[in-house]
Amino acid sequence: MGLILCVILIFSGYAEDHFIVKLKEGFSPSSLSELNSKYRIIKVSPLFKRVRENRHGLQRIFLFYTNAQIDIKEIVKAYSINPLVEYAEPDYIGYGHAEPNDSYFGNQWHLKNTGQNPSGQHAGTPGCDTHATTGWDLETGSRDVIIGILDTGVDLDHPDITSTPSNTTTNLWKNYDEIPGNGIDDDGNGYIDDYHGWNFVSNNNNPQDDHGHGTINAGIIGARGNNGTGVSGVMWYVSLMPVKVLDSNNRGYYSWWAQGIQYAVDNGARVINMSMGGTSASSTLQDAVNYAWDNGALIVASMGNNNSYQIQYPAYYTNVIAVGATDNDDARCVPSPWCSFGSNYGDWLDVMAPGCWIYSTAWNDTYQYWSGTSMSAPQVAGLAGLILSLNPYLTNVDVKSIIENNADDLGASGFDIYYGYGRINIYNALSATPLPSEWKDEDQLTVQDGAASLEAAIAAWDSMVYVIWSDNRTPRGLYYKRSINGGMNWSDDTLLTQYTESFFYYYPEIVAVHETLHVVFMDRRGTNSEIYYKRSTNNGDAWSGDILLSDPDSASLRPDIAVSGEKVYVVWKNGFRRSLDGGETWQSVEYGAKGEAIAASGDMIHVVYTEYVNDTLQIFYQRYNGTSWEAPVQLTYSKGANFPDIAADGSNVYMIWSENIDGDSFEEEIFVKRSENYGVSWYPARRLTRAGTSGQGFYYPRILARDTVFAVWYGDRDEYLQYEVYFTYSVDSGKTWAPVFRVTRDSFLSELPAMAYSNGALHLVWDNLIGSGKEIFYRRRGRITEIQENISKISGIKVYPNPFNHNLAILVPADSKGVVEIYNVEGRKVRSLKEKDSLLVWDGSDSYGRRCPPGVYIIIYRSSKNTLKTRVVKCR
Repeated sequence: MGLILCVILIFSGYAEDHFIVKLKEGFSPSSLSELNSKYRIIKVSPLFKRVRENRHGLQRIFLFYTNAQIDIKEIVKAYSINPLVEYAEPDYIGYGHAEPNDSYFGNQWHLKNTGQNPSGQHAGTPGCDTHATTGWDLETGSRDVIIGILDTGVDLDHPDITSTPSNTTTNLWKNYDEIPGNGIDDDGNGYIDDYHGWNFVSNNNNPQDDHGHGTINAGIIGARGNNGTGVSGVMWYVSLMPVKVLDSNNRGYYSWWAQGIQYAVDNGARVINMSMGGTSASSTLQDAVNYAWDNGALIVASMGNNNSYQIQYPAYYTNVIAVGATDNDDARCVPSPWCSFGSNYGDWLDVMAPGCWIYSTAWNDTYQYWSGTSMSAPQVAGLAGLILSLNPYLTNVDVKSIIENNADDLGASGFDIYYGYGRINIYNALSATPLPSEWKDEDQLTVQDGAASLEAAIAAWDSMVYVIWSDNRTPRGLYYKRSINGGMNWSDDTLLTQYTESFFYYYPEIVAVHETLHVVFMDRRGTNSEIYYKRSTNNGDAWSGDILLSDPDSASLRPDIAVSGEKVYVVWKNGFRRSLDGGETWQSVEYGAKGEAIAASGDMIHVVYTEYVNDTLQIFYQRYNGTSWEAPVQLTYSKGANFPDIAADGSNVYMIWSENIDGDSFEEEIFVKRSENYGVSWYPARRLTRAGTSGQGFYYPRILARDTVFAVWYGDRDEYLQYEVYFTYSVDSGKTWAPVFRVTRDSFLSELPAMAYSNGALHLVWDNLIGSGKEIFYRRRGRITEIQENISKISGIKVYPNPFNHNLAILVPADSKGVVEIYNVEGRKVRSLKEKDSLLVWDGSDSYGRRCPPGVYIIIYRSSKNTLKTRVVKCR
């Protein structure tokens, strides 16, 4: 079967009706009125919408449209010399770096090379591949990782990428902050109804592929793996964001590319694939690339297919991973009977990936072989996504370094201009990816050989950690164990109370205050289910009897407990009760309040519960203001909401829940609301997850607030009915949230997580199916206050945390006195810290006390003995 020519002869032309101008600070397009009149400027529009920060001056870049019959370069020259203009340039044209081969079914040798002969003219060498199959034993991806596909668009209904009637799983990103089809910019990002992405070619919300190049690359990154359909991407699970910046001829203006980069970054892309290039340098494109890098995104770009030292942009830029192509013998692709293009080379090349005869998803729901460096770049983008799936807290600096340092060296030893650092090795890169250092290894707390230990609850005070859980061993009941050293070692199991009823759930909860432990649970010891309370005043050495709190004449369900000083509050589905003396005596049941979760801040009490409204479950909030209960307030207006939890920290109140977003019978996504005024008013809900499919979702979220706000839940995000536990946190009172981290790995049925916080450590428990029974597991997110224990060492300087928000701890060698200097990426020194001891703290401000903007900073330590440096990322 003949091979269709895959070399693109690059001719970087430019737009003939418009050009780009970046003005100096303080000036507007109207300041150029004389030039605008001379060159018949008919329209001026900002290149970028809704610029969220000003470091790169993107808000000062404009498109100038002209109907003058003059060469654009002449006009650009006139604008360039104007003292009000920072730069002016044509809007250059670039192209995608590939064309398709004939379509037929074949093996994906780039993932596992067994000697396939896709061209029919040359069998490959086994093992000359990316080692994906062994890498998948370590990580298969995450839909929390968003990868921007800047290309010709994506086939939005390809069965191997998105959902079908028989397969509800989708790897396509959706903008859930946008309501599709209502003609409103719901999320305020400047793009109306951009539910599936954006088309910068036609300036509309339909990024459908009309060429094929983009769909091929989307499938290389994220065709659904292990789904019995078609092919597999490097990532089995991912959120692919279609951003159309190439037209039906596989070409596009640099202005489209720059806008697409900003769009992808501002909408959450951690990785951006750009299988394209042009030969003209552009300040506008470089500004956009730097914007992405300084906001934590990693751009991957193809080198080009001219078999030459020809520079291609954006691959040439420093803040980009430039990718060349290898064949199925691990040689650089050069023109041959089985490969009709040659991979460009140069000292800006970073790594290689297979690029000849790559089989992937194609336009119009088909599959095809394509060749070119365009097919190599998405493999590297997919690897970057796998690394971030394994550890979402890594920076783009970290990811780039891991990819380069773990490639298989080819060609001359070490880095060379033909192979860069070598061909990527997915297994080696994932093996070298560090897991978040603050998380300790998990411990299995119960071993029952087939019995069910489940619905654990946890409390902590100082170094004491307490866990209770329901167990159907003999005797069936509520069990307890504790650790006196922060979760390092655990006591034997102790039976607290024997259950009478054979319920599936008993909803036990525990709170610790100094040496006193308060426990509530549900059981049925009469006609109805009832709520019981018990306590220990000596760290769990001895316990009171079970105290009935609820009315035995009515069924009572789902208790929760909160403590504020000597006041103990217990709420359940149809009642509330309080003790003013630490649980010694109890006031009468109050029926004017009810709840499924409770939190207290001083005399203020906050409860949430579910109730049906027009046949759908909604969440209501009720507050005790110190003297009386106020009227309930409905907080959700959705297709169904469930499993609410609430936390309070002073005047800040947080509510978390699982919500049904598509009207089926499953709660799919986790949302959180926050109030800054004790629950008087609430900010709009913020979505924390993206299950991305009907029938899969997240459940039973829990929230905890101790300066930092922590959230945890479980769900089958990636694989149907394979439940894992997920975690995130916020350091700014719920305004922004860290990337979601998967706490459990390759479990089958990890469910019902709970957490406690004490003495700088977060303690987490959950239950998981082991063999034929369920067991309780524990994991600790290490003591935040012990900087030395959690610090990460990079290039001789230890820094923690990295990335950081407010304070950065810097540990320098203790045997030499020196100075720490902090520089921004433009090389300007923003702060000096004189060493008093080996541990210094940078509060994120410059020498004048002003907050430094988010971005990458260089930390340099200078002493008489040595000079050490590293990079850090300031998130806000």
